[in-house]
Amino acid sequence: MNKPLTILAITLSLAFTTTPVPSNDSPAIPESGSTFRAPLRSGGEGPEMVVIPAGSFQMGCVSDQDCGDTEKLVHEVVIARPFAVSKYEVTFEDYDRFTNPDKVDDMSWGRSRRPIINVS
Repeated sequence: MNKPLTILAITLSLAFTTTPVPSNDSPAIPESGSTFRAPLRSGGEGPEMVVIPAGSFQMGCVSDQDCGDTEKLVHEVVIARPFAVSKYEVTFEDYDRFTNPDKVDDMSWGRSRRPIINVS
């Protein structure tokens, strides 16, 4: 059963913070699966990032059991080159650093270190 691959694909498509893997002229290119933090122009370090390798996988419900309508068409997804995605959810605190504070409604759940909601 390929459910973890489906979850990975959903996680990648919903990720808020993505960045290309550093280029060859950088001092060190992280290996697939490794983590790194890049310096921010405004000072400090960016979020912890995980390198996602290039490759392909089958996305969709291959078991044909308990499949939702949006999972039924199994298709190949190709990741042409490695990229990096945030290891952790983006929080309201993270988001507010780069936008106007309170720009996104927290639905009265609270902000701070809670994962951000209502953004696309």
